[in-house]
Amino acid sequence: MADEWFYSSKGQRYGPVSSEQLKQSAQSGQLLPTDLVWSQGAAGWLPAATVPDLFPSAASGDIHQSGSVSPPISPSPHVNYESLTPATSARQMVTLPGIFLMVSAAVGMLGSSVCAVVAYLQSVGIMAGGKDPASSAIAAVYFVVTVLASALVLIGGFKMLRLRSYQFVMASTVVAMIPCIGPCFAVLGVPFGIWAMVVLLKPEVKQAFLQNENPKASPL
Repeated sequence: MADEWFYSSKGQRYGPVSSEQLKQSAQSGQLLPTDLVWSQGAAGWLPAATVPDLFPSAASGDIHQSGSVSPPISPSPHVNYESLTPATSARQMVTLPGIFLMVSAAVGMLGSSVCAVVAYLQSVGIMAGGKDPASSAIAAVYFVVTVLASALVLIGGFKMLRLRSYQFVMASTVVAMIPCIGPCFAVLGVPFGIWAMVVLLKPEVKQAFLQNENPKASPL
């Protein structure tokens, strides 16, 4: 048996669990022969009854007194097995926070870009309204920094949707929450950044990122 398994029972997904834990779940009745299991190298989700030595008592009962062997259980054609994969589940969890991070970053970039241009024009005397050229120049630099911060958050949100570069995405959520630096001065960045970070800290999401970066790292 494989070292790590995922299984679906009564509408809930579990894993990763060790092969011994999977056997214990089968023996306790939590995992039924008709429930679905999946591990690294498997072609897809399959009934637990097809896993060798998982249900020893059930396996011995498959041989009838006549000597015939009952046919193996086939996956139901009505089940969307792809939707059960842990990577797909993680992708569903990161979709909304990733999109909102990108939206807040885009709004922040637009607003900060306009403010940076205005501050620059005031610093060189083309546009009136600035207190003095030095202050306007400092303001222009500040807004350029906020544009760069929003750009980082935008890239982080995009990578989050693709389940790529976990550390970079985590850093972008932190930047989104920095007061006066994050998108829209962190007014939007704080709630969306917290939301994204909570999702990113979920074990199944972290594992999905790891699998995308190293397909042999875990059975996703």
